[in-house]
Amino acid sequence: MSTPKHDEPESQHEDNYWRTKYTTLFDRHDKSINELEEKQALLCKVIVKLSITASGFDPHIDNHMLALRDSLRDGVNDKKLQAELNNLTNTLARISDTEDRPQPIDCALVFDFLERLYVNSPQTLNLADLRSQLQNNTFYNGKAFLNALFEAMGPFQLPVQNAESGTREAQEAYEDYIECEVIAAQLLRLMENIEIPELFSEQALELKQKLNTSKPTPLLENLLDDVIALILNIKQHLEQEQQEIDRFLAQLTDRLIDLGSTLTGARSAVLEASLNREKHDQSISDQMKQLQLHSSQATKLEPLKAIINVKLTEITQEIAQQNQNESLQRQQWQQQLDVMNTKLQSMETESAELKSKLQMAESLAMRDTLTGLPNRLAYQEQLTREFSRMQRNGSPLSLVVIDIDFFKSINDNFGHKSGDRTLAIIAKQLSQHCRKYDFPARIGGEEFVILLPNTNKNQAFKIADQLRIVIERTKFNAGGTAIPITISCGIAEFTAEDDADSVFERADQALYQAKQQGRNRCCLG
Repeated sequence: MSTPKHDEPESQHEDNYWRTKYTTLFDRHDKSINELEEKQALLCKVIVKLSITASGFDPHIDNHMLALRDSLRDGVNDKKLQAELNNLTNTLARISDTEDRPQPIDCALVFDFLERLYVNSPQTLNLADLRSQLQNNTFYNGKAFLNALFEAMGPFQLPVQNAESGTREAQEAYEDYIECEVIAAQLLRLMENIEIPELFSEQALELKQKLNTSKPTPLLENLLDDVIALILNIKQHLEQEQQEIDRFLAQLTDRLIDLGSTLTGARSAVLEASLNREKHDQSISDQMKQLQLHSSQATKLEPLKAIINVKLTEITQEIAQQNQNESLQRQQWQQQLDVMNTKLQSMETESAELKSKLQMAESLAMRDTLTGLPNRLAYQEQLTREFSRMQRNGSPLSLVVIDIDFFKSINDNFGHKSGDRTLAIIAKQLSQHCRKYDFPARIGGEEFVILLPNTNKNQAFKIADQLRIVIERTKFNAGGTAIPITISCGIAEFTAEDDADSVFERADQALYQAKQQGRNRCCLG
């Protein structure tokens, strides 16, 4: 039996969906390979710059630093690099621990790179522990730190080298791993940038936690389907809400039309009553004139009396009939007014309920569900208002972009609940310590912003640095471990030639500078 023709478009649509899906994944795979190569190049540059920075500490070390830079000029050669590192380690071991040395260089960038490079491997925990020791000033000289770093890393081999030099199966597994990492990161970014109704907040949080954990390809495909299903459910929910509003507006339109018809009928009744009153008055006036005419022409009393009685009776009857008609009309009007009043009260009640729901929906749409702070949409609207005010009044306006230091490490080492708690603590401190006319907001991930009206960049720097100090003094425990929290800030002031993107770019560059200088600091852009 042949397949019905109407099934073919559906099958073709499904084929196109999967074709598009896997084409996108293939493109992302290529992109991930390029990113990995860029990371390898970045690691080489970091090592070269660190070797230049370390030059001058000791003539024996300088020779090894020079050889180390030469070994990296044409890329990473495992054996040659391993040999140079072993020579450097041996030299450091021969240097006395008691010799006076400068303070160790800041290794935050190296830690960030290595932690991203060795995700979900034994080195990850070793690096996290080593970073914690370095922050607690456990190492008093460079030799002790480097020895600990070499021990934590084990044999120095980049994952990409393993994949290239190993079997095809190993390379494919590695490519799948990198591909999963890229896709998961993109999905997380997508979920951070869409507004999620309260009804789906728990489901979205669960998906975010799963996406933050590296998954094999089949599981990631399931997560991808779950994310798509969530987005479709949100879309359907919003469409249902819109349909409810449309239905209410349609009912309201029908009632207004009905109310208009009732008012038209009332106006017609009033007009008819006015015409009837005029006819009644005219009839009474005509009959009175006839009485006057008969009285002036009468020659005998009895016929005149009879005529007067007849006319008075007619007038009395006409007045009574008119009064009765008016009474009936008043009753009809009162009934119509009662119906109109009932309809108006019902419309007012439903309008008030709709207004309350819309206000609540608008409030939820403008709030970040995790922290309670205004979200990106609210920030953009507030930015438009403040920028217009600045252009009208010429008053200064500044922007602070804030990023939580080592937030990924908190998530990876202490769990996503600790990460969420960190976000909530930062939001609470911003709400408590910002001025009443400042506007703090969470715009995604671990990134926050503050709009500072009537504030130039120097004043904004002082405010941001005070917030930084307050947050630095704020800690919380996770599983008995005290977790330090610090932030880095970039500050920029608006000018007449600026727009929202250009100011944010300057502030973001200043934030990057703060990260490069060691984090837990503020920089002006």
